[in-house]
Amino acid sequence: MYLSRAWLGLVLLTSLFGLGSSSLLAAEEGRILKVAPVTRHAENWNYLAVTEMVFRYYGLPSASSVETYQCGIASLFMRGRDATTCASACLQCEVASGTSTDLETTLQQYPRRVSAARGVATPDLVAIDRPLALSPPALLTQLNANKPVVALLTNGRPVLIVGYRSGPELFVLLNDPEPESHTFYADAGAQPGPTAGGWWLAYSALRTTLGWSRTITVAAARGLDAN
Repeated sequence: MYLSRAWLGLVLLTSLFGLGSSSLLAAEEGRILKVAPVTRHAENWNYLAVTEMVFRYYGLPSASSVETYQCGIASLFMRGRDATTCASACLQCEVASGTSTDLETTLQQYPRRVSAARGVATPDLVAIDRPLALSPPALLTQLNANKPVVALLTNGRPVLIVGYRSGPELFVLLNDPEPESHTFYADAGAQPGPTAGGWWLAYSALRTTLGWSRTITVAAARGLDAN
């Protein structure tokens, strides 16, 4: 069949445009895990709120049926009178701000402790404290495997990374438990996420402006998957 030069040019242009569109779509990928943001219950309880998000995501129950989830977590790791206070008088429960070691220990040991306390079967979790930020490929590997990532930012501030979108620049979605965090993220050029407490920001800003310097990866043992 004979095609004029005009028609031939149009066919070639259409083909090239379609190829470019397909390549663009292939480059723009993303994933958001079903992890609802949680606000800390009291001052210095950021790490309890972050662990609550992780535990709810993996289907772990609260340690207490009458107090908040965060108080239940604290009660399993306190001793003597402090444990009783956390379990029965939540607002009087005093908890330190927590370190990466505290986070790792809580994430690792809570499943077995709550299983014993409530008499229910729970999945075990494997938590690993890493003294560095994850590279983009390593971060995407975790998220694509349905595993949220705990990141410690400036001054040890813990947040939970729950999603990403890639393209010309990698953006991450994180949940922050502090109720007043607008200024902190506005300075890094962040945008509000799909729900209150969530923030989209560039991976580069997370590393440099917000000082991501430590990571705790979490996974269900025996290959269990939350999603």
